[in-house]
Amino acid sequence: MKRLIVLSFLAVAAAGLGGCRSASPAITVDGVDISIDEFEAQLRDLSQSEYFRAQAPDLFVGDCGPEAPTEPVDADGLGELVDAAPPRDCRISESGVSQWATNRILLDLYLAEAERRGIEVSADEAEASRSTFPEGFFVGMPEAFAERWIRENATVTALAQSLSADDPTVDPVAELQVELVRNAQIDLDPRYGVWDPAGGAVSVIGLVPLRERVSAGGD
Repeated sequence: MKRLIVLSFLAVAAAGLGGCRSASPAITVDGVDISIDEFEAQLRDLSQSEYFRAQAPDLFVGDCGPEAPTEPVDADGLGELVDAAPPRDCRISESGVSQWATNRILLDLYLAEAERRGIEVSADEAEASRSTFPEGFFVGMPEAFAERWIRENATVTALAQSLSADDPTVDPVAELQVELVRNAQIDLDPRYGVWDPAGGAVSVIGLVPLRERVSAGGD
């Protein structure tokens, strides 16, 4: 089920608010809230991913090139230390905002369905699934974020493997997604876009313009 691995970002792939945080959630999926702080923390973690900077550059804006040194360096090899380059300003684009919001909504729907069906994966099974990701996929990601991604992907993959269809021309995963989206109650903070239940995705149309985007290494 390679497709489900990609689903975790690429097939479905936030905004820094600045100032005070709102008490309202960023996303609510069937009554379960994802706080603004949690959602933005995920996007800060994502903005550190070297893999996505290279493979999906349209999801980022700003200085998203190779990491620059953060400590004084001996630039000319003569023993004289000079200041390192200032921290990069790598930010999530509007496209990245909508794709990650879509990803989070669909992923949470799948995870809830897996729980409803009693599907669980062990820590060993989750870790074994790490090898199914492309080489370098987790480079630059904070370990806790990577481990959550692996665990959730393993659970969704197990759900996909449990599905079957009488008609071989029908994709049971696609069928399940249509059903889950049709019956879901989704609320999305408008600063992150507009949820389109017909398309099962977040649209940037109507996205509240923001002056600041999540940057690697800070609010």
